[in-house]
Amino acid sequence: MTDGHGRRKVEYMDGMRKTKVTMVQYDIAWRMVAENRNRIESLVAALPASDVIVLPEMFTTGFVAEPNGVAEKADDSETVRWMARMAQYRDCAVAGSIVVRTDEGFRNRLYFVTPDGVSYYDKHHLFGYGGENRHFVAGQHRLVVEWRGVRWMPVICYDLRFPTWCRNREDYDVMICVASWPQGRIQVWRTLLAARAIENQCFTVGVNRVGDDPTGHYSGGSMVADPWGRCVAECKDECQEAVTYGLNISGMRTFREKFPVLRDRDGMLTS
Repeated sequence: MTDGHGRRKVEYMDGMRKTKVTMVQYDIAWRMVAENRNRIESLVAALPASDVIVLPEMFTTGFVAEPNGVAEKADDSETVRWMARMAQYRDCAVAGSIVVRTDEGFRNRLYFVTPDGVSYYDKHHLFGYGGENRHFVAGQHRLVVEWRGVRWMPVICYDLRFPTWCRNREDYDVMICVASWPQGRIQVWRTLLAARAIENQCFTVGVNRVGDDPTGHYSGGSMVADPWGRCVAECKDECQEAVTYGLNISGMRTFREKFPVLRDRDGMLTS
């Protein structure tokens, strides 16, 4: 069955199907925008159908603290148009962050692109240890996007360390974290993804890169954690691959109803 635009139409009934998310973990060529888009296309070419394809942080350049020469204009980005073409062709959402130039300055901006439109989130916690705060402007607003009956909240790398910013206000089902997280701190990455899933009673989808850049080495560790903090899907370490996993959103919502932790979160109690 297709819709009026000729795209595959899926009937979404709670409990009838799982929401499929695809993690694309790959070696990002340093500051080579077109080359990285080609690498992604090769990895996803043979993928089965998915609802959301997630790419790493700064997926067209690698993590650049100095954005001059690689930043795209926010209102005229070839990469966003490329994401839109992929979303249309594969009938899915495509999410990942790139470097853009705005009137206020450079942004580490995550785009969530569907066949019907574009939403974006600007990284709030800039990585001062790596010099990101010297060249980028921090975003001030969270983003929650509803797509195919599921509410998605994206964050970017360093944001993951800040539970107050990530706190589920009963407004999202899946947290997406795109990252350039170095191998030396990879156990912290896995622990934080599990912790954010447990405390927010959500799925967390963390997508990291592999390979090297001028500052260090990246081993991957892309994974999905369920609301109990269990790793239920992952990419192989040191490996370029795309892994698809079906999220049981209906089961997660049943768990929340039976064990309503979120209702007792800070800010909800009265003295």
